[in-house]
Amino acid sequence: MCRAQTRGERPRPHDGGVQERLVSILIPGVPGAPFSATVSTESVRMLADGSRITLVNHRAIAPPVFAGTPSAINLAQKNSREDLGKQFIGGLEAAGTRETTVVEPEVIGNDSELHIIREYWYSPQLSINLSSKLQDPRIGTQDFELSNIIPGEPDPKLFKVPPGSEVIDLRRHVGSPSDDRSHE
Repeated sequence: MCRAQTRGERPRPHDGGVQERLVSILIPGVPGAPFSATVSTESVRMLADGSRITLVNHRAIAPPVFAGTPSAINLAQKNSREDLGKQFIGGLEAAGTRETTVVEPEVIGNDSELHIIREYWYSPQLSINLSSKLQDPRIGTQDFELSNIIPGEPDPKLFKVPPGSEVIDLRRHVGSPSDDRSHE
């Protein structure tokens, strides 16, 4: 962002500020189950004064396939789990699960029980969740949904870098000697 300065005006020093970010869902590729789709994300956070902040994002995805299997989530024993049956989402069969976690009073400074509810619909064909809904009083609600799902190898043009753009590998450790940006 650029801002014009008037003569004699001193720029305000950078104070770190606050940024609101929508953290998306990780959708790893699985060997033998390539696909492309559109992921839609909506996050709603209620503020103390009753107003809401809503962040929405829609984007096309075509996850690359990496060797290995996704790590399993180790569920705490205080979670309850409910089978929601099966339904078709985007032409794919999905199995539904609702997990409820109760955070007892005073565990994280809370003065009453907190109920965290996560509902997701898993596709065995693609080995991913096609839909996920989170209700967490600490952060609000978050909904993730895949649409326009196309099983099979994604179109190679989806992976071409547009002219004038560059690829930045975020897996590299920022600030390492091999990171040219660390010297700026």
